[in-house]
Order: sequence, then C-alpha cells, then structure tokens
Amino acid sequence: MFDTNALLSIAFSMIANFTNIVDVPSQAVPTEPGDLERCIIGRPGSAVHLILTHRNGTEFWIGKGVIYRYSSPGSFFSLQDPGLLPEFTGTTSLTSNDVVQIAEKALRKLAKRGNPLENGPPKVQQASEYRGRQIPFFRVSWPKAGPGDAVAQVEIDGRTGRIVCLDLRGDGFTDLALDEEIRKRVNAPEVTPTPKRQPYWLNYPKPTSEEAVKAIDGWLAFCKVLRLDPGAQTNLADIDWSSSWLAQTPSRSLWSNGVCVAQACHIRFKSGACFDSAGGVASSYFSADGAFYLGNDYRPSGAWGPFEGTPTKKWQDLAKELEARIIERLGTPRSFIERLRTRRKSPAEDPPGHPVRRAFVVWRMLPPKPDAAAVSTEERYLLQICGVGKFGFPVESSAGLSPDERAFAKAYWPSKEPRWQAAAEEALFGRMVDLLIAEFDLQTGEVKGLEFCYPQMFWPSLRSLPSVEQ
Repeated sequence: MFDTNALLSIAFSMIANFTNIVDVPSQAVPTEPGDLERCIIGRPGSAVHLILTHRNGTEFWIGKGVIYRYSSPGSFFSLQDPGLLPEFTGTTSLTSNDVVQIAEKALRKLAKRGNPLENGPPKVQQASEYRGRQIPFFRVSWPKAGPGDAVAQVEIDGRTGRIVCLDLRGDGFTDLALDEEIRKRVNAPEVTPTPKRQPYWLNYPKPTSEEAVKAIDGWLAFCKVLRLDPGAQTNLADIDWSSSWLAQTPSRSLWSNGVCVAQACHIRFKSGACFDSAGGVASSYFSADGAFYLGNDYRPSGAWGPFEGTPTKKWQDLAKELEARIIERLGTPRSFIERLRTRRKSPAEDPPGHPVRRAFVVWRMLPPKPDAAAVSTEERYLLQICGVGKFGFPVESSAGLSPDERAFAKAYWPSKEPRWQAAAEEALFGRMVDLLIAEFDLQTGEVKGLEFCYPQMFWPSLRSLPSVEQ
C-alpha cells in the first residue's frame, strides 16, 4: 500500500538538506505535516512527485529525486498582489557579477552530476522601478545547449543577497536513482508511460532549400509587419530539417482563389521557433519559448512547470491590443474584427493552485441568423468553411441568405427566445472553427504565438502581405 506518511517524512528530510545550501528562514521550513497549508501528491508520470506549501508561503516542488523548485513570498517575479510592490523597493550594493556568483555557488552544490551550467554565460535580468524607486531584485538564468527552457533560474533579493526563488530544469540536477529508491520505499504504484504517438507529418516530403528560403523570406516579412520577434536563428543553416515538412498534397483551403494552388510548408528552426506558409506567404508564428505549441505538437497536461507565474496582465487587454495591431498593420476591416469573439482555451492553472503565466486565446465568429437582411463577405466565407456553398475566394457580400444557407443557419440558431440567446451563442461559439489563435505572455505582454487559420479573411492578398509603412 502506498505509504504517503513515509513519503512526507522523506520530503521533510530533503527540505532540511536543501536549506543547508539555500538560506530559507527557519520559520518558513516545514518539518511536519502540521506546518503545511497545502500538499499535492503525484502528477502525470510520477506517483511520488510532491508540491508542499508552508503556512508562511514558501513552496517546495520535489521530483526526480530532488527539490527542483523553491519559491517564497519574498519573490518579486512571482508577486501576486500589486499592492505589495512598495515592500519590494529599496537599494542594493550587489552588482550583476555578485548575483551571478551567489546563484552559481548554490547551483553547483545542488548539481548531482556533470556541469549543468556549461552552456552559459548566464543572463541577468533586473526588476524595473516602481514610481521612481528601485526594485533591487535580480533573476539569473543559464541557457540550455539546444532549444527549450533555461537549465536553471535563480532569483535574488539584492537587499539581502538571499535566494527567494529557484528553478532547476537541467538533467544534471536530477537524481533518478534516489527517485526510484523513494518509490520503492513508499510502495508507490508503477506509472506506465504513455506510448509516444508518431507525428502525422513524419513521412511528409521535405522542402527544398529554394522552397525553404522563399518561406523564410515571407515569414520575416510577416514578423516585421506584425512586429513579432523572429529570434536569432532565421537562416537556412538554422533549420531543423527533421521537423520541417511539406504537405503531401497542394492545398485549396488556405491560399486558393480557385486558380492558385499552393503547397503548405512548415519550417522549424533549431531554436524551436517555427511557422507555416504557402506560396511563400507566412500565416503563423511560434516563438522558441512558446508554451502551448512545441514546434510540431501541443504541450501535454502536467508539463507546465516552466511557465508557472502570476499573471500581471489581462489576456482580454492583450487580445484587444493585438486586434488593433492587425487592423493597423494588415488593413483588416474593423467591422470584421468587431464581429469576432474571443475565449481563453488554455488551462488557468496546471496543476491546480499554481497559475500559468501564458494564455492561449482563440477568435471565432458566429454565423448569420436565418433572418439576416445582409451577409458580409466574411460571413459568406465562414458559411463556405462550414460546408455550405461552393468553396472559393473571393467571396462577395450579399443581401440575405440562399435557401441552403438559411436552412444551415436555422439548424445553428434553433430558438428566437431572448432568454435562451446567451446560452445559444455560447454553445454556438464552441461549434465554430478557429479563425485566429494567439499565445500571450501574461507578465511581459509579448505575443508568443500567432496563427491565421484562414488568412484571406484578414487580408486579401494571396501572394504578398499588404504594403505597410515599417
């Protein structure tokens, strides 16, 4: 039988050893179950994973035989209440070199094998000011050799030199032998790994160098127009060819006007950034540090540790800012954008009680009602996407629906009762296709991912982006 009491005893011992390296105030170190405000045991892939939260707010994440994450209420970068900002102001005598040395000293003691920091140098980020007063907090990050999250990240309070938050992601910090020993000692159940699904694109043809260069040129123009950061790896030599592909057949759905037929091309760089295009015109952007899209697949549940953090911006505000940018930079009709509705599709917290600092937002449009006096170009195109009428572009607006379209609309709008309208619209939203998808960083406000699912609905040009003053 799974002995959770034994598991907690082991965890308290590990925390005691951890605090010999990382200075944690004694009144914030849990030593018995009564000290805990919250205890979460197990997560996908590990029955002995633990998240322990002390009544004073310190938190310890235990997995793979180590404490791989520690945070305290003294962490500025994890601050939840903006009203507490004045408490984080002050002065520091520490330099960037000083905070790197403090962080590196702790990390080397926490390393279990090899040199996890060998891919440095580290990056130092200092907090911004608050009403003209300095916030002396520093975040030090060490990079990985390839794409992905940082190997390690340490936050230091410059007023005291104390580590207030720490995150270890590199394999060199793990102790898998101890993890297995713990599992046996507490009789934890075996976790059967889920077989990895072969990607659908595995046997798709590869783009030629000429096709890749054309796609990259179009994507860089796409990024420039929409003010997106393409990253440092944008050349032919930077392509991850094993994860780049051409669609098996030409597509008439994305960039077809009934005459032009283009083959969709997906390019992924070694950094992890990727995009899609057709005919040399890009339709998407996914940054190297995107949370929801891993290059060619979506992040599974339980793998959100690197993106924990308290949001300081509202996704609704960021969505409106992106809409304004699309109207300004792409010339998309404001009337069309105002018809779109947004929903946040990402999990608010994963695991429960631990906020994620990213948001995944979709834009959809409801079809016209059966008695619509006029149908816009975009509504007509939406009906075609849903299978009503002959698919093609351009699509003209018109006064009213055809008999087939009216029958379709009646099936989607079954009731005219005002009291049912809100519920009907919510249900209808769930049945519509995604027209635009975006990922936002809720701390920096940056766009980390963007995909136009049906580009013609946002700009009319098939072969190039609209002329926008840079």
